[in-house]
Amino acid sequence: MRANTNIVQTPKELAQPKLRPCPLVSIVVPIFNRAETAVRAIRTVQAQRGIAAEDLEIVAVDDGSVPNFEWTDEDTRIRIVRSNHNRGSAAARNVGIHAANGTYIAFLDSDDVWLEEKLQHQLAALRSLEQNSDDRLQGIVCGFYYPNRLTGALQARVPRSAHSLSDFVSGCWFAPGSALMIRRSAFDRVGLLDERLRRLEDLDWFIRFGRLGGKLYVVPYLGVIIAPSYSENAASVAAAIEIIASKFSPIKVPAMSPKIRRRFKAYLSLEQGAAYLLEGERLKGLSYLAASFWHKPRLTPAVESFWERSDDVPKGVLATYHNMIKRA
Repeated sequence: MRANTNIVQTPKELAQPKLRPCPLVSIVVPIFNRAETAVRAIRTVQAQRGIAAEDLEIVAVDDGSVPNFEWTDEDTRIRIVRSNHNRGSAAARNVGIHAANGTYIAFLDSDDVWLEEKLQHQLAALRSLEQNSDDRLQGIVCGFYYPNRLTGALQARVPRSAHSLSDFVSGCWFAPGSALMIRRSAFDRVGLLDERLRRLEDLDWFIRFGRLGGKLYVVPYLGVIIAPSYSENAASVAAAIEIIASKFSPIKVPAMSPKIRRRFKAYLSLEQGAAYLLEGERLKGLSYLAASFWHKPRLTPAVESFWERSDDVPKGVLATYHNMIKRA
């Protein structure tokens, strides 16, 4: 029996009342032409421990895959929603948010995997926060395993919390997409992801989140293995930076302090420089890196040291990661 499949065509259709029982957590998995890795990712959601099966739903967003993404086992928690053509990660996540029934939303990129107690730790931490505060504009991220861009070696990283606009303009060190859990209602307050952006959509959303006083906390459990990205493109980064810089320009956001604005410019220049270097454009890359350091003098490539890093990676995690690389 195949999972329930809905064909998504318009936002109006997505806004119709949902008839399914409300789960506690909705996991949104955007998918585009990566059926094998998407199946692997979803299997790691099914394997989550310490949380009741009926408290979860999995919203697999097929963002115009050719052929269509299909799911053939009998797990009725899995729904597939489809876009008629590829619209990008931001749009796919928005489709998933619209379709989600859960109180909380977690995202999982289709080439990443979760470790077995990821949701359990995050849900416990988020509920504890909410018991001690009336503020609902807060989220939880976990630690993650991520390959070092220079050496390719897998590292364990635990980010620090982000509680101020100054933190949020300095990059998305705290929340690679697969590490976040947040109340669905946060998107009602902050808005959805900007679908014009094919890169840096998380940065844009979290700056808006931070401007409204949102806070992001960290549970130190290492819960995600992040696949290396091979899709860096200097042109798409430049296009995204142009949109984001315009949205938060001094004319549109005059209240942003000079110090925060310098951090913001430093990070945007860092992203652009890194994209050029990855494309082999050394002079362009170094010029943008120089601009980044001019806006925010520092001793490290990142705008600040945001992680606790470790090269001590369990053998099981390394084996999983190497298998992910083989199948990429």
